[in-house]
Amino acid sequence: MRSDKKIKMKWLWNWTTLAFLMTIVSCGAPAPGPGPGTSCSPGQTMSCACSNGSSGTTTCSSFGTYGACVGCPGPGCTPSCSGRNCGDNGCGGSCGTCAGGMTCNGGTCAVDPGSFWVLTVTNGTVTERNPGGSSWDAVGGAPDPMVCLTINGERRCTQARADTFSPSWNAAFPATTAGMLQAGFTAEYLDEDVTTNDVICGRGIIPLRPGDFSSRSGNFGCDSGRVNFTLSPM
Repeated sequence: MRSDKKIKMKWLWNWTTLAFLMTIVSCGAPAPGPGPGTSCSPGQTMSCACSNGSSGTTTCSSFGTYGACVGCPGPGCTPSCSGRNCGDNGCGGSCGTCAGGMTCNGGTCAVDPGSFWVLTVTNGTVTERNPGGSSWDAVGGAPDPMVCLTINGERRCTQARADTFSPSWNAAFPATTAGMLQAGFTAEYLDEDVTTNDVICGRGIIPLRPGDFSSRSGNFGCDSGRVNFTLSPM
């Protein structure tokens, strides 16, 4: 009988001790949480800088702090951008990015044929004499220059500027793709008259070159005058 009582008391003491320890654990220090000054969510990733200047990735741990930067190239990697102005530098970094309307092609920025651009006719010049050596107007005055462009089958003209050899229009034409502009648009440079417009530069097809898109500008014309324009990507 005494032995059974000892066993029962020992069993009761063990359960009491276990309950006490569980109470200590549950009422003790709180479980680890996000570190001070951090706001990341577990599993969240972000870019990080590698020692050689390239980029890696770091992941937010269950404690709310970011871990080590991984994905960095080995210490023997040497970045190289020789002959390149965009794209990867061979070590996970970048040789640069391309401006709007351009795309990186083999390390060189090139115009994206599908990008949309606005061509704006800005200003121009006209010679004091027409191709025949006479005044542009019968009474000897300066011409009234205007520019007409046919882009994607739609013909539009600037307003005529009265009596000037240095017209300024700043007229924007409807946006169209770089591919369409590269294929060429029809340009006419005219002297507006009451009955029939005189031709400053005859009708011609103007295909835009890669350099026009890079410089965001270009011009066209003939011996009797020239027209300047700008290009803006959308």
